[in-house]
Amino acid sequence: MRSLCLLALCCGAGLASAASLGITQGFVAGADQVEVHYRQDGPLRAAHTLLLVPGWRVSSLIWAAQLRYFAGLGDRVVAIDSRSQGGSSVLCSHNSPEDRAGDILQVIARLHLSHVTLVGWSQGAQDVSAYVSRFGTREVDDLVLVDSPVSAGPKEAAANPKFLTIELRGISLYS
Repeated sequence: MRSLCLLALCCGAGLASAASLGITQGFVAGADQVEVHYRQDGPLRAAHTLLLVPGWRVSSLIWAAQLRYFAGLGDRVVAIDSRSQGGSSVLCSHNSPEDRAGDILQVIARLHLSHVTLVGWSQGAQDVSAYVSRFGTREVDDLVLVDSPVSAGPKEAAANPKFLTIELRGISLYS
């Protein structure tokens, strides 16, 4: 592994300016045969892959701008819906970072990802850390642990009303 980056990062809509190569989506069998939903963009045989892991209760849609931007630079970019989030299987248990690490392992294997920069945001940072702890860094070149909201600021509400609706729907869980 070449480096470990710990970042406090705000990534926003400004990254969406690069031309998209076409976002596709699908499912892979994760650990325990859960279905892990993913979105991807960029060349399948790119020399470099970014694997984006979102925070708790957030889907891969949070990474839409990053998918388009980095694919436009020639990278393969894959964003997952962690188990019990987005389009992935919903479970009442087995949602620990260690369980999610097993899903990351399966995504890397089943999508034949190599030279991976593994990016985890919020809960995703814990999942990525658990992945490295359990499985090492054989396919991973770099790690990025992001622990700040991925947001375009106040414009985010207008730019992503579906995301805002999802977040506000769960706000009562914190009261």
